[in-house]
Amino acid sequence: MEKEKVLNLLERFDEFLAERKAKKSNIHIALEITVRPDGRCKHYVFILDEESGKNAIVNIKGFERIVIAKEVKTFDEILEELGMEENE
Repeated sequence: MEKEKVLNLLERFDEFLAERKAKKSNIHIALEITVRPDGRCKHYVFILDEESGKNAIVNIKGFERIVIAKEVKTFDEILEELGMEENE
C-alpha cells in the first residue's frame, strides 16, 4: 500500500476540516479511500449541505481519484461546487 500517499491525503483532508471549522460551516464532508489489490489508493470526497439538501462528489487535487469529478484545492472551492457563497 502507498502509505505515504494515504497519509498525505489524510493531511490534506484535515486541512479542509480546519478550513470548514474556521468558517463555522455546517457542510458535511466525508473522505472515501479505496486501496486496490495492487496497493494503489484512490479517493473521492462527498459533500453535503443538510439545510439545502445540495450534495456533490469532488476529488482533492493532486491525488488519484475513483470517480470523475471536479478537483478542488480549498474549502472555498467545495462551497463553489455546492453553489454557495462563503457567508451563507
